[in-house]
Amino acid sequence: MPIEGGYSVTGKWSYGTGSMHAEWSLLGIPLKDERGVVVDAGLALIPTSELTYDDNWYVAGMRATASVTQVAEDVFVPAHRVFPLTAAVAGEYLSDGDDVSYRTVFIPSLFMKLLGPHLGMGRAALDFVRAKAESKAVAYTGYERQSESAVFQSSIAKASVELEAAEALAAQVADEIFQGAERDYYAPYPERIAMRAKAGWIVETITLLINNLMSAHGSAGFAESAALQRIWRDQAIAARHGHILAPAGYEAYGKVLLGRNGEARFVLPIM
Repeated sequence: MPIEGGYSVTGKWSYGTGSMHAEWSLLGIPLKDERGVVVDAGLALIPTSELTYDDNWYVAGMRATASVTQVAEDVFVPAHRVFPLTAAVAGEYLSDGDDVSYRTVFIPSLFMKLLGPHLGMGRAALDFVRAKAESKAVAYTGYERQSESAVFQSSIAKASVELEAAEALAAQVADEIFQGAERDYYAPYPERIAMRAKAGWIVETITLLINNLMSAHGSAGFAESAALQRIWRDQAIAARHGHILAPAGYEAYGKVLLGRNGEARFVLPIM
């Protein structure tokens, strides 16, 4: 609720990725007028020390992130630490500072931050499987080394090409975002949707190549002592983040390509 000098915030947020390791939390809140009518959505920056949490992060992957449910009870947030989401999405709260990173397009900048860990996990999985190829046999075949198998070689080659393609596309989108900020260009909605679709493809590609590397490496990769299974679990969980799910991005981008921007906004209104 709005009060003098800011807002009184009460609520719960699931799941707060890395919240138990953080000093600050950026939490979504409804912005209400004096009559209690919701007029916009907002983002509130709150010290984590002013929040409590429900320890309910018991999942298959990303276990060490401590992404618990955060809880606020009548926490005062000064007005300067709250900004309307609608304005931010439209680029109306860009910094006047010299650092170009503070002038980048809002939502694409958020989901681009999620791509780095996926690309890193894809690279780590490929490196792991390649490193084991000289000492690991192909089960129930005559190959004493995986590296001698044409099928295994093809799997490694395909994963390598897919990873390089994903890295190149991520770099292309990142360049598009930063070059736009350098010339004070704020990408319109259709261009932001294109970025979103590409981000979804990158994550989807990493998920598939890690799955294929698990199969190529063999059942030993599923042992709890194997680093590969942790990469597989962590990436599978991270790939389900709403900002980078491929199907929604594809649908919205398809509508944009067909001139149906209004329908695309129904699919992904916050972009």
